[in-house]
Amino acid sequence: MIKIICLHIIFLFLILLLPFSTKAGFAKLEHITKDNMAKHEINIKVTAVDENSFKYTIKAPMVDDETPAWLIECKTPLKPEEQDFRNYIWLGKRDQNDIIKKTRVNPNKEHILEFTLTKEQALITYLYIDYARPLLDGGYYYTINLNLFRP
Repeated sequence: MIKIICLHIIFLFLILLLPFSTKAGFAKLEHITKDNMAKHEINIKVTAVDENSFKYTIKAPMVDDETPAWLIECKTPLKPEEQDFRNYIWLGKRDQNDIIKKTRVNPNKEHILEFTLTKEQALITYLYIDYARPLLDGGYYYTINLNLFRP
């Protein structure tokens, strides 16, 4: 009888731990391009400030205090499979030593981000949008290769 009670307690304990030990199955990194930005309600406008720099104006309704945006400047351009910055943002970990700096970009009240980059920075800088801390509720998180949107 005691074995049965112990097994029930262990089973209930495991059931209670299950939601805290698994990631949501639908968490997905989305690489924003000109072809899919409308699907995600992201609008990107880039204008030349002068011959060496660009002003980026990005409307991203998902960006707020809980889901901030960061500019991630790297040493060299990254392949799409290297543009997942989740472990770097959440845990400060990065397999490659390729990041020069990260800068949080705060939106205005209309969820618009504005910043200026030089031509050289635009080649190696990515806008990353994700929760500020680990959460298990899934959904999309985003990387925007800013070089793809240069005029």
